Amino acid sequence: RQAISQLAGALFAVGAAQRVIVAVLQRGIDRGEMRPGIDSAVAVESLIGPILSTSTMRGRRITPKQNAAFVEIFLRGVAP
Repeated sequence: RQAISQLAGALFAVGAAQRVIVAVLQRGIDRGEMRPGIDSAVAVESLIGPILSTSTMRGRRITPKQNAAFVEIFLRGVAP
């Protein structure tokens, strides 16, 4: 039960962070800093998915180098 509770708490935190990132990305789209016409929610899922997969399913900590790589790939995908 404790593991389920911890997982639920983590997923809630991820969901809250995801909403903030979606809003920031949408603001970038509105300003012309990001490619128009992308689905911001799907774009953010493409950033969060690999991070969650690495940290939860594989049980590994994300290194700063991995974080930078995930973000770089994400930003290249949403660039105008």
